[in-house]
Amino acid sequence: MILFSIFAVSNFLDFIILYRAFSSFLKQKLPLRNVILISAAFSILRAGVNVYEHNLLNLACQIVLIGIFSLLFAGSYRVKSLIIFVYLVIGIMAEFGGILIMQILGQDSGIYHSMIIVLVMSKFIRLILVETIIARHEMKVKYLSWSILPYLYAISFFCVVSICLFILFALQEDTTIVHVMSITFILLVLIIIFSVFKILQRYTIVAESSYQNELLSKFAKYKDEYYQQIEESVLEVRRIRHDLRNRLLTLNESINDDYAKDQLVNLIGEIDDSEKGIFTKHPVVNAILNSKIKEAEKYDISVECSVHIPSDLIIDSGDIGIIIGNLVDNGIEANQKLDGRVREIQIMINFKQGCLWLEVTNSKANISNQKLKTTKKDSKNHGIGLKSVGQIIKKYDGMIEPKDMGEQFHVSALLYL
Repeated sequence: MILFSIFAVSNFLDFIILYRAFSSFLKQKLPLRNVILISAAFSILRAGVNVYEHNLLNLACQIVLIGIFSLLFAGSYRVKSLIIFVYLVIGIMAEFGGILIMQILGQDSGIYHSMIIVLVMSKFIRLILVETIIARHEMKVKYLSWSILPYLYAISFFCVVSICLFILFALQEDTTIVHVMSITFILLVLIIIFSVFKILQRYTIVAESSYQNELLSKFAKYKDEYYQQIEESVLEVRRIRHDLRNRLLTLNESINDDYAKDQLVNLIGEIDDSEKGIFTKHPVVNAILNSKIKEAEKYDISVECSVHIPSDLIIDSGDIGIIIGNLVDNGIEANQKLDGRVREIQIMINFKQGCLWLEVTNSKANISNQKLKTTKKDSKNHGIGLKSVGQIIKKYDGMIEPKDMGEQFHVSALLYL
């Protein structure tokens, strides 16, 4: 019973390490709780085979159970087969380490005591090797200097060859001191190579984050300049339109020709009609809404606006422009995918007691997007736009809540001004 329990715990640790390997490369199908329960059941089943101490039967059982375990993850059979093969090779290397430890311990220690130490050390070696491979997989190589890569692969090759040579040397020399030195050297090499890959992995993640932040800063800067130009242009257009209307009214009173008067009245009426597109006295918000509504009309999308904000709203023109522009752009893009359904976008913007509240609701295809990732073809650049919205809202200590409601998508945002 003790032997069965040791094998069961050892097998369970194997499946935990295997889960770590599969989950790093493939998408998990079942909840973690179910995976743990299945791992425990497989561990007990394999322990029942282990007690017979039949090597071929143990290997066959291990391969079959690992193959079934791989079905818990979504992915191609080629990738799964490669993971299983690499894991078995790692297992063989870990077993050699276990053999060395067993020879170091000799016959003086109790059989169960020696077995537990050997199993713990072999699992540790297996875990270090798996984590090293995962660190290499998650490493963003494009953010590393090309001059580093040859040295990185050379170090990896040297470490693998050194480990193999020390294992062969230790197996030929039946002395305790050689075995101790060999296992110590192997563990040190494994820890060093794991540390190197882990450090480089973290470095590339930081480098990627810095690169993304730099892109966001440039994106926000260009947008800010664009919306400031809009603000200046809108104010100038409104001034010219106001002056032109007054001049036309003066001219209309000074002429006697009826035809000319009719033409002037029509022209004044057109100027008055252009004022109907004003949703708010805030020039930037109004310009953006008018621009986006005209774009939406090209795709037969109806837009309802309810805007109640002061003209002197204390917020950076570029910031409010990026938020409204991106949210409405996403609504337009979602509506374009609809066939045979009413296309609509509802926009609500309110300001009260220092809080700016924005809500955008748009129709969409009834496809769940729980992770709220962009579905646009140019996902990299569109992702930057969405991140810009989040970054700006964070700047104002605000919050954003996107919600997928099936045939509608709703985004609400709150900013403290």
